[in-house]
Amino acid sequence: PIDGQPIPAMPDIVYLHGFASSSDSEKGRFFHNQFGMIGTTVHQPELVTGPFHKTTMTAQLGVVDRVIRAHRPSMVIGSSLGGYLAALYGARHPDLAPVVVMLAPAFDFVRQWTRKLGPEALQKWRQTGKLSVYHHGQRRMEDLGYEFYTDAIRYEAWPKLHQPALIFHGQYDDV
Repeated sequence: PIDGQPIPAMPDIVYLHGFASSSDSEKGRFFHNQFGMIGTTVHQPELVTGPFHKTTMTAQLGVVDRVIRAHRPSMVIGSSLGGYLAALYGARHPDLAPVVVMLAPAFDFVRQWTRKLGPEALQKWRQTGKLSVYHHGQRRMEDLGYEFYTDAIRYEAWPKLHQPALIFHGQYDDV
């Protein structure tokens, strides 16, 4: 108690990891530990629930929806692709994601990937159906299915949030 008054329950937070990362990411552990010191629970869902090569943005947004509906957090924090997913979700559900904090969100994700890969690699990915990427959570190369790309192009590059939002972004971060 503070001055004889009970300490109010701390609201939950949801943290969304970046692309090819995991729910056990270093940033996720940091938030879990720091917010835990003040009694706040940080939920860190694994955004890829099946084989990595079959993941899509739509499937990841499904995970986000289930976690947010289950825990009704006061804040959603996302890093990189997780920041973009937080923005996409928040734009569609402002009542369920009342505050969105994004760390170098991967806005305009599809155009960035298209530019970064180049036309030859993109064509090869389309033809073979797989692209080898480094998976930070697995600490090894993993194949990513082309369906990830074709699904991602369905989403707007710059989600329109109507709730409070905060973006942390490094000056030289190309994401």
